[in-house]
Amino acid sequence: MQRHFSYTFTIAFADTDSGGVVYHTRYLEIAERARSQMLQELGTSNTALLAEDTLFAVQHMDVTYHQPARLDDVMTVDTHIKNYSGARLQLLQVILSPAKTTLVTAQITLACLNQQGRPKRLPHSLIKTFNNNI
Repeated sequence: MQRHFSYTFTIAFADTDSGGVVYHTRYLEIAERARSQMLQELGTSNTALLAEDTLFAVQHMDVTYHQPARLDDVMTVDTHIKNYSGARLQLLQVILSPAKTTLVTAQITLACLNQQGRPKRLPHSLIKTFNNNI
């Protein structure tokens, strides 16, 4: 069960330190944007999920930094849906350089929550979307 979604972006000055190298926490923000884009490509959105009393929170993240990105690089984040069940969604996100070199890998477990912060099962609409697209 795996399908990947690609998100492309350009490294801006605000993403870098004084030497033009991407600051390590910016990769986490970029990965978040890629996850939102994945939902869009699946035909839903964070807004639509909130309307169903559903949101996701990072429960666990294992990040490996292989090489740095630099100012003005055009990067790609490939997001792979690895598994989903109950109230969890497991993803692999790989941030690639313009030459398709792996710069960062992140294994992520998202917890499905209601708006009060309590765990809830993945909504049937999202499971159906996953089943139709993976």
